[in-house]
Amino acid sequence: MWVPSIILLLLTWILRPVYTPNSSYAVVVDAGSTGSRVHVFKFRHETNQSLPILEDKYFEFTRPGLSSFATEPQLGAETLRGMLNRATNWIPSKHQTETPIWVKCTAGLRMLTPEEQVGILTSVDNLLTEYPFQRSAEAVAVLTGEEEGFFAWMTLNYLLGRLQHNRTVSVAELGGGSTQIVFEIERNKGGCSSMAVGDDERKFDLYQYSHLGYGLMEARKKIFELNNGRINPCIGKGMSKVINGKTEAGYELTSDVLNDQECIAYMEKILHTEPCTHSSCSINNVYQPPIGTYNGDLYLISYFYDRTSNLGLQNEFSLRDVKRLQEKVCHGQWTDISGLSEMAFKELQGRPEWCLDLSFMYTLLHSGYGIALDRPLKTVKSHGGNEVSWALGVALQNAAGY
Repeated sequence: MWVPSIILLLLTWILRPVYTPNSSYAVVVDAGSTGSRVHVFKFRHETNQSLPILEDKYFEFTRPGLSSFATEPQLGAETLRGMLNRATNWIPSKHQTETPIWVKCTAGLRMLTPEEQVGILTSVDNLLTEYPFQRSAEAVAVLTGEEEGFFAWMTLNYLLGRLQHNRTVSVAELGGGSTQIVFEIERNKGGCSSMAVGDDERKFDLYQYSHLGYGLMEARKKIFELNNGRINPCIGKGMSKVINGKTEAGYELTSDVLNDQECIAYMEKILHTEPCTHSSCSINNVYQPPIGTYNGDLYLISYFYDRTSNLGLQNEFSLRDVKRLQEKVCHGQWTDISGLSEMAFKELQGRPEWCLDLSFMYTLLHSGYGIALDRPLKTVKSHGGNEVSWALGVALQNAAGY
């Protein structure tokens, strides 16, 4: 068991970047609801540029997430040790003591009790004392949904070169425990946050909101609880799903419904888009300016990408395309889906939640966020070989000095 670990440590050391005097590094641990990811970024700083250049990176992932260790926080912290050891080896020794580190926890930890959160955060903070990195008082913390959305927005706009030139793109993100939306709005409009980016302090007025409990995994739980006598229209036609509910364990949901609109109706129930007491609303009577007034590019990331790209929707499409795909999946018309790979076909056969996932995504985007059916959408997982993750945004905020 020890041999692969030694080989991985040795390989990490061999592949680590060469020390250069105008370089800086940052370590960001994304402690998500399904697992923890360590990102190490190497930046190059040029005197004539306000934003640093991302030159190299190191990435590693482990399961389960820290929130799975609510009653055993020290064991949770230990799941990070191997990744942190290899991250340390990747950074040249001359830079290690000046490299900042952050461990930011997202929706999984947000849904724990305050006492459980403190236990995990304290255990992780104690673990970090064994490493040479710079650690601020806020280094280990629960990332708010608004911060998560903003940093994802910053990452994508940085990778696209939009932070200093041209109009920015908007971002809708679907995680496991929450969903976020961020887009630029006109100056001096309500519900915005003013952000200063770069040395020239170019300011962006942004609308941003995070809906906790409306990530894909949490949406599944809500829908499964609406079992209506254990017949659930969001389970794929002719398929079944064994559920462990709040009041009963191990019961089976099935579906023989042909009308995909019944699943959409379930989604409307959990999103609570009515009533709206503001001039414009999204989910649960939360104010959101009409996104239709923003004509820039709209990018979908995280689970939005994972669920659409696997079924043949690539790069650019409309919400109407998502609806057509949802209808075919819910009706079991899988052979009618163009571009469907053999692996994706097996996924559809083995996962009765596909109808649910696509129905939720469609309803969230259309009824929740108010996106028109024919508006062009773009989806992306990486750009220029770099993953679109909020972790890069956290590192950029420090590296750029804003």
